[in-house]
Amino acid sequence: MNTLITTYYDNPGYLQIFIENNFNRDYFSNLIVVDDASQKYPAKDVLQEFDTENITLYRLKEDVGFNSHAARNLAAVMCKTEWATFLDLDHVFLPFALERIQETIDYEENEYVKIAENQYTIPVKYFLMVGGYDERFNGIRWGDFHLENKLMKVFSGMELRAGKAVVQKNYTHIPDQIIEYKQFEKSLTISDNPLDWHKHDIITFEWKKICL
Repeated sequence: MNTLITTYYDNPGYLQIFIENNFNRDYFSNLIVVDDASQKYPAKDVLQEFDTENITLYRLKEDVGFNSHAARNLAAVMCKTEWATFLDLDHVFLPFALERIQETIDYEENEYVKIAENQYTIPVKYFLMVGGYDERFNGIRWGDFHLENKLMKVFSGMELRAGKAVVQKNYTHIPDQIIEYKQFEKSLTISDNPLDWHKHDIITFEWKKICL
């Protein structure tokens, strides 16, 4: 079983498109949305327009700026299926993607699937085994590189990019943000010992479950 996970912040249009195009119940048993403390347009207002069966909403209590990595950690801890697919709110699966993802996770030699940059299908236990996202990356959008470095030290991955993008995305990387990540990463040396990856706690913030 596979749970679809996304994070949200004040963008009702994206959330509506995301659900309509991505939450295919033939492939996903559940959808978890984590609202990163939206100030104007709470995710709850959007979700109430849909059939909320098998949709779970959590909300971070404090708006501390970009906190998507921590929000993904929360979703992973709350996830009740073996697999989870992390997909950004502004991504839409291409028509072949879900079938390819399912075929790939059924192939036992692949321990996780990289859909695109910072988009993964992965056993939840593996995500948690490497300590999830380092929440010291709060405010920096490139903690995914740090997570991927940890994954590659332990697991084998399959990348679905054979000449086609699996997702469509509406922006390009911003050079200044890449520089910011590289500068910050210098202070976060990745130990080769997986036991060290848990020295920094996850879920270091207040949150609540929202009834739909």
